[in-house]
Amino acid sequence: MTYLHAIIAGLIAGPVYAWAMTLDIPRRRFEARMQRFRNGEGKDPAKAHLGPHKPLWENAVAAGLIVMLVGGIIANMAQV
Repeated sequence: MTYLHAIIAGLIAGPVYAWAMTLDIPRRRFEARMQRFRNGEGKDPAKAHLGPHKPLWENAVAAGLIVMLVGGIIANMAQV
């Protein structure tokens, strides 16, 4: 894997992840976690960096950058 591959993977994975957060299952799970938080259990899920409570573009940028970062680290470690 090269740095170019990491960038391409991030450009593809970011929007795909953001789209997946708009589906019904992540939204239901978020609402269940929010209800548990309102009942006094667990952390506030609205403070998470990614998730269905964030706008589509914000999820796409954040997820893409994370994938690029991890891919870049792997590419750096793979160089001989």
